[in-house]
Amino acid sequence: MPESQRKTLLLVEDEAILAITEKMQLEKYGYAVKTVNTGEQAVEAIQSDSEIDLVLMDINLGDGIDGTQAAQMILKDHDIPIVFVSSHSEREVVEKTERITSYGYVVKNSSITVLDASIKMAFRLFEANQAMKTSSKKDHEIAQLLVNIMDNFPGLIFWKDEESIYRGCSRAFALSAGLESADDIIGKSDYQLAWNSYEADDYRKDDRIVLDMGIPKMHILETQHTSSGSTIWLDTSKIPLYDADGCINGILGVSLDVTGIRKREEALHDSEATYRSILEASPDAIIITDLESRILIASLIATKILHRPEDELTGHTLSEYLIPEDRDRAVNDISLMLQGVSGGIWEYHAIQQNGSIIDIEVNAEFVRDMQGQPTKIIFIVRDVCSRNRIV
Repeated sequence: MPESQRKTLLLVEDEAILAITEKMQLEKYGYAVKTVNTGEQAVEAIQSDSEIDLVLMDINLGDGIDGTQAAQMILKDHDIPIVFVSSHSEREVVEKTERITSYGYVVKNSSITVLDASIKMAFRLFEANQAMKTSSKKDHEIAQLLVNIMDNFPGLIFWKDEESIYRGCSRAFALSAGLESADDIIGKSDYQLAWNSYEADDYRKDDRIVLDMGIPKMHILETQHTSSGSTIWLDTSKIPLYDADGCINGILGVSLDVTGIRKREEALHDSEATYRSILEASPDAIIITDLESRILIASLIATKILHRPEDELTGHTLSEYLIPEDRDRAVNDISLMLQGVSGGIWEYHAIQQNGSIIDIEVNAEFVRDMQGQPTKIIFIVRDVCSRNRIV
């Protein structure tokens, strides 16, 4: 066996002849063996020699500390496999070693084959234990990372089992549900939390779709009655969770509070509805364009004056519907207006869809943002054919 692969054993044995015999036998089996004959020397050897892989510890070591005491002192600062060796097999002696983390107990004078097998088993148990510790440490680190993510995520996180019973949640979700801690949600259903029963019904219906079909359900817009008595709007997404066998055993949900966005959308909708009502109530035609005079909105009166539907007007410039002789003048009028020259009232000749030409009077004004900068142009258009005929 290559020197680098040999395991180094510390043999703690107070009987010199027995120590020499066991050392020779173990070396024939491929081990490197170092020997000491007292418990104090064993502790010192482990402190000073980092190459030792396993300790074969006699229990009775004459004067001074015995093997169990030496083992406890070693294990206080070192994680190393210890196999006890003793000529005693009485129950009380064995039980004394069981209170110490050890990896085997071998009766003295057992064959070298038995001792070798016990050592190899101790190494396997030690390696398995180390792997478990590493795995446990990684699991703890991952769990801690997930807790940190959940506690700092700007939303709500929860997960349920296949019966829609909660198995965990973020702290923010627990607070919205009226709970003191995230652990308090475990085992509860939606009907036991702060939200209304109809909300709980809807939540569980969405759960069932995800659980039964095995597909995510994304961006569910829903309300939630919180423990404070307010109602918030949530954008919720739910995905299926799977067990080790690939079977669905729950759902994971993530919700974002979109109450502010929802209120702004409702306010914008109300504003647009009011805007449209004003447009339609005006006796004059109203046309709203961008700063390049491309039509964005045309009132019903405007469509009647030009004899064209709104969707046909949208995206075109107002000058496109004037006679060729007026188009350059109209473009210049808007350019002067953008340069700060007051628009006043302009008169043009417009072409209707059937080719008829009508006289129109146009008054223009900017729509400005909160900083006073122009963003759109509003045109008030009036058919003045009847007035011009009179004149």
